[in-house]
Amino acid sequence: MFSNAKNGALLISALVLATGPAFAQTNSPYFQDLLPAGSPDSAYFTYVQIAKNLGLAVPSAVGSCLPSNLPPGASTPILPPPGSGAAQQLGCLYFGPDTFITRAETAYWVVRSQMDETQITNYLCATGGDPSGLSPQCNGGNPVSAFADLGVAGAAIVNPFLGANPALGITGVTQAQLMRYITVMVRRGYTQGCGTTTDLTLDFCPNDLVTRAQMSVFIIRAKMNNVFPTSLSGAQQTTPYGDTFSFPPVPYFTDVTPADPVFGPYFPYIQEMRALAITSGTSATTFSPGNNVTRKEIATFVVRAFFL
Repeated sequence: MFSNAKNGALLISALVLATGPAFAQTNSPYFQDLLPAGSPDSAYFTYVQIAKNLGLAVPSAVGSCLPSNLPPGASTPILPPPGSGAAQQLGCLYFGPDTFITRAETAYWVVRSQMDETQITNYLCATGGDPSGLSPQCNGGNPVSAFADLGVAGAAIVNPFLGANPALGITGVTQAQLMRYITVMVRRGYTQGCGTTTDLTLDFCPNDLVTRAQMSVFIIRAKMNNVFPTSLSGAQQTTPYGDTFSFPPVPYFTDVTPADPVFGPYFPYIQEMRALAITSGTSATTFSPGNNVTRKEIATFVVRAFFL
């Protein structure tokens, strides 16, 4: 199913048009900062390429087109501007593989791995409406957001992605879309927020960084929810956080045990991440639950969790 996707993708369509078929090679890097070999991030290349072909890995920046990153025999792409004048060099796309991701970006990766935009709209309309304002057709109208710290149409969310750029083939991700993904997360029982509020409103803390422990909860709840609902989605509470799936009782990792005062509550989810081969840890015996998650890591996790 992924035999072609695993080792390559085309560069953006504008570059193909500008430079010809030399870009149509299976190991052509779509992102200038993630190469198939020769860099510390190359181990993640296959997963990011799959995520790109699935429409999940989207650019975070546009920068210079590096000749060293182009396929053999291809030149740095140029595109003549309209009318007369000097040739104008195109911008190339960057992924930011080592960038730490926020809670809002995690919502994007998890929810978009399960639903496309149409399915998200249908789900929100069926569960009370879309607080982002992007689905005015919802019979439920435009309800108040479950979280008080997202802003109107997600205005308080720091957007880690580029906006739309049709010339470069970038559809973009907006703050309002991120608000939709967060809303799906809470309605499906993947999260109940960040728990930092001192009043009757709830916070999601969309711009806080995500740890590997927190990420494991989001991914396992999303993966297991249809079969093993969480307490947040109506299941009887029988294990921490009300999630009813079974998991190996013997710890895989020395730094995540049931008795740990900080990471003990995350033990079932991290165990299940390892049992399902979504992660192999940061070493043979450690998971590093307190480490922040990078973009290359979340791409790998969601591809393994939902597509392989």
